[in-house]
Amino acid sequence: MKTNGTSLRESIVLFRTAELAMNKGFNYPTCPLYRINDKELELPETPEEFAQYRNWNEYSDSVSAPTQSMLAKWLREERKINLWVMPAGLGYICYYTEVNSPEEAGRTSGNKYEEALEKGLFDALKLIKEK
Repeated sequence: MKTNGTSLRESIVLFRTAELAMNKGFNYPTCPLYRINDKELELPETPEEFAQYRNWNEYSDSVSAPTQSMLAKWLREERKINLWVMPAGLGYICYYTEVNSPEEAGRTSGNKYEEALEKGLFDALKLIKEK
């Protein structure tokens, strides 16, 4: 779906973020996945493939590829880490903190909203000590 020439499709996290999420216990089913051997994103092509939501992390050759919003939801609901993105100058800043903590755990920045959020997701995952 497009509106005014811009895509409304959600951004899928980068391979390095998906791999770190897997190592930190991310287990939500996704449709897209990354193959570990070539780190290439595989998107569904047929209606049947679109219906194949799985926890790809359970397979030795793949990594689940969540959207940025799905991973942010998992961090918030399962690991009690909040993220939020705010405009700042000509770019954006993503803040992240652990729930019930009065202090900010960290922040990242990017020229685009999705870039700042991607960096924030990656750094927020590092707050998780064990799987």
